[in-house]
Amino acid sequence: PRRKAVLEDAVLQHLRLKEGGRYLDLVYGQGGYTRAILTARSDVSVWAMDPAASTTESVKQTKSAFGDRFTFYPKPFWEAGSAVGGMTFDGVVLDLTAISDLVDQEQRGSLGIATDDIDPDTAAFVNTGTPDQLCHVIYWYGKEVQARTLTQVIIKERLKGTVSSYAQLRGALQRAMKDSQFYIDFEGVDPIERVFRALRIYAKVEPVLRWLD
Repeated sequence: PRRKAVLEDAVLQHLRLKEGGRYLDLVYGQGGYTRAILTARSDVSVWAMDPAASTTESVKQTKSAFGDRFTFYPKPFWEAGSAVGGMTFDGVVLDLTAISDLVDQEQRGSLGIATDDIDPDTAAFVNTGTPDQLCHVIYWYGKEVQARTLTQVIIKERLKGTVSSYAQLRGALQRAMKDSQFYIDFEGVDPIERVFRALRIYAKVEPVLRWLD
């Protein structure tokens, strides 16, 4: 039997599939949402994206089952503009959990970002975003429950001058953690890594959301 995606019913209810509709699944994963859409109506089509090699067998099965109603691009979702930029869709699926995994695969570990300059869009956000905006990104994209405290550290650091590198940001957060009670949660992930994960996801997701608008 077909494996059901975790939020399949909610996604289908939200999409309100229409006759002849065209839908975009930005992170295919194992194809749960794509197949749910294609199964729900026989007259809709799905375009899906995912660069992960682990999707290969699932993509073959979905293509075999649904034929021309399914189109796949082996590219990350942040390249959606170049892959399907001239098309219009009746609905878009963007799985945040899958996004987190995909971004982590692209740039793993602290060493890869500890000394890199922050990209312009993310730098602008770090230096000008409101405390509520920063807290929201760190909490939701980084899954970090100490988001408000970490946000306060970032705000204090940028009052000293422009935050221009991950190394600078890491230093500020490390100094603050020495003086405060922070903890590493059950997944064993350093809160600083969660901040960086949140910022990496923000840098990838926000341009796509603007493109979708």
